[in-house]
Amino acid sequence: MGWLAVAIMLAAYASQLWKTWLGRSEPHPIAWFGFGLLTGVGYLVQIQEGAASGSWVMGFTSIFCFLVGGLSMYKKRWRMADFSKWDWGALVAGLLLFVFYLSSKTLSWGPFLSAILATSADVVLYIPIFRRTWSHPVKETATAYGLNSLKFIPSLFAMGAYSIATCLYPATLIVVNASVVVWLVWRRRMVAA
Repeated sequence: MGWLAVAIMLAAYASQLWKTWLGRSEPHPIAWFGFGLLTGVGYLVQIQEGAASGSWVMGFTSIFCFLVGGLSMYKKRWRMADFSKWDWGALVAGLLLFVFYLSSKTLSWGPFLSAILATSADVVLYIPIFRRTWSHPVKETATAYGLNSLKFIPSLFAMGAYSIATCLYPATLIVVNASVVVWLVWRRRMVAA
């Protein structure tokens, strides 16, 4: 199940990176750099809590989030003026959470609280995506978000240990990524009409 989750993830990011390279998708780079940080924290929490092969997809996802953000910056040539204070605040929250996790990982409540905070901060990073796709719904890849939702289902079955610390983040991302797909399909239909 862990390898199935990774295979689905590779398909999702192949689609995302290819469409970004072609200029058909313009992922919000700050959101994607933040996703990379927060998913990295989620991965570290899962490893610490014994998630085993259920954590693989989080580790690889973290790397690919940085790749998507970097490619988007390169292809679109984003400027500082393209980002709102909310975008920067979400990225700073991700950095602070990473520091918090590193400083609290040896405490008994550290991984649990880090999982809750990482999940919450990740959900906040979706706000720039929803905001931007209100006016530009074709600038994000619905297929990639759908696959990113799907990949966490087998990862949950692959968990070596089940707890809030290991399962909250991927379970939340199933719902949030699926919500982005529904949002994009709805907005595209509204704009087309």
